[in-house]
Amino acid sequence: MIYHDNLFLSVVFIIFAFSAAVQLFHYLWFYLAVPLYRYPEEEKTEKKPVSVIICARNEAENLRKFLPS
Repeated sequence: MIYHDNLFLSVVFIIFAFSAAVQLFHYLWFYLAVPLYRYPEEEKTEKKPVSVIICARNEAENLRKFLPS
């Protein structure tokens, strides 16, 4: 032990060391997992075309301008 003469300081040091170890484990386990996470690979599937229905009234000129087709 670091403090052989004083039991109180030894107990305080042990509690501090244990809590620091638990906190360090918590930070490494939970916060390091976020940047190291690997997304599962997506299956390569054929993408099907979709149709889009737009509800517009008196907007023919704006639709021609903003929607390429």
